Amino acid sequence: MVLVAQAVAAPRIRGWLIDTWELCLRADRHLEQCFGISREALPLPGLAVAVADGDAPATTALLEQMRHAFDLRVSRALARSATPLLVAPESPQQARRGMAHTTDPRPETAPKPRSTKGDPA
Repeated sequence: MVLVAQAVAAPRIRGWLIDTWELCLRADRHLEQCFGISREALPLPGLAVAVADGDAPATTALLEQMRHAFDLRVSRALARSATPLLVAPESPQQARRGMAHTTDPRPETAPKPRSTKGDPA
């Protein structure tokens, strides 16, 4: 996975990929140990070939499949807890469409700083 990430030219994205994949692998290990939820082998050879060839659609499709499979494993684990769940989308495309309707909870403008002029110190 690090070799795949090393093919990304942008250092911040490369670092983000490495960190994200490490956290996902730790979560997968936890899901397997605590709940017995295992995963199939990751499609890393195909992902490496797609990245090396510069095939953005194939790379995107493989990464979406990996993310969707991870989402389903997490949903299975949460289903065994008291945490309420949303219905998991059936495909990565449906998940992407659902994300298009979300809004950023942060305000569009930052509050203006208060002037300290005339304030007693």
